[in-house]
Amino acid sequence: MDILKKVTIPAEINGHKVTKICDGAFRDSQISLIEFEAPDNIYFIGMGAFYNCPNLSKITIPSNMKIILPHTFDQCTNLKEIKFPVNENNITNISVIENGAFNHCTNLTDVTIPEGVIYIGSYSFNYCQNICDIEILTSVKKIESSAFNACWLYNKGTITFNRKDDIEYSEIMLYNDPWITICVPEESKEMYENCFALFRSWYHDHEIELITFKSKD
Repeated sequence: MDILKKVTIPAEINGHKVTKICDGAFRDSQISLIEFEAPDNIYFIGMGAFYNCPNLSKITIPSNMKIILPHTFDQCTNLKEIKFPVNENNITNISVIENGAFNHCTNLTDVTIPEGVIYIGSYSFNYCQNICDIEILTSVKKIESSAFNACWLYNKGTITFNRKDDIEYSEIMLYNDPWITICVPEESKEMYENCFALFRSWYHDHEIELITFKSKD
């Protein structure tokens, strides 16, 4: 496995459609690129399928995926680009990003969590230390603890939340992030102030900003 550079997932094997990639299928390999002959056929990528693939630089998630399982791209330290599949209305089929899915992807820069995602698990973007900006769209209702731990431990950046109400966001989803600026809808300022009160109190010396913007709708 360690000699592979480019991997093409075939549409069929022996006349049978390829619909899934098993747990740990490419774990600890040196692949730098993965392509799908029939990406619409793929509905399942197993846990840790690309764990510790340090040369993998970008990934386009197949459009029929519904869940990104735990540690799928964990330790992909050269991963710079994630393309989430969206339809003509910019809504994705993916509803869940599980624990540690993109843990330690230290070369990610900007990330937009698309409309359609509901849940972001613990440590899902842990220690993605080169991220500058993340935008969380309105469908994301629940975010677990340390989801974005240490993303802004050394560098300044911004996290933007668009949901206006009914959130289940862990008060420590940001952790070890003293250089973060938090942007929230103007009409929901009090809700987010309460959500992040504990986190902001830890870093009072940094005076972590919570700024507001006017929603489009």
